[in-house]
Amino acid sequence: MHRCIAQGAVVPEERGGARRDSTALCTDPAALATLLAEDGYVFLRGRLERAAVEAARAEVFGRLAAVGEIAEPAQRGIATGHSRRRELVGDLGRFWQSVCEGPALRAIIGRVLGEAVRPHDYLFVRAAAVGRATGLHCDYPLFTRATERVVTAWLALGEVPGSDGPLMIVEGSHRFADLVVATRGFDVARDTGR
Repeated sequence: MHRCIAQGAVVPEERGGARRDSTALCTDPAALATLLAEDGYVFLRGRLERAAVEAARAEVFGRLAAVGEIAEPAQRGIATGHSRRRELVGDLGRFWQSVCEGPALRAIIGRVLGEAVRPHDYLFVRAAAVGRATGLHCDYPLFTRATERVVTAWLALGEVPGSDGPLMIVEGSHRFADLVVATRGFDVARDTGR
């Protein structure tokens, strides 16, 4: 296991572990749904075609290179540490909306749990350089839009070594009533006017 840091503190090694790999259950939607209910996540390897992921990577990284955040060639994904987003595009919300509406990015959203899926209108693309991260947060129930039929997904747009800390999951956090109950039934669009 790699050293894990959460909110500036080193997570004790005994608190870490490997994610349960659910890939073998891909042909059994009922088993995947059961595992999702039990663990709060399913971990699937190799379910996306490499060419589709590379196309989405080129699309997203190309947009970030256009505002100076990624060095050319964009496909390598090397962060520059700088951004000209504000000066070049102005409306940052509209910029991210245009990034998440890219056809290649949307094309990698396929079938999960035996049902056709539809991505949110606004995908939350988390672009971060090595050493930077999105803070600890809970997607559920914020993104569920007042329904239990929404599942959030973390998709890497390329190879991400464990040493780069791609994702941390707090096991059982989908059952943390103190975090979940207060926002159950909340709809981010309806209840905030977005």
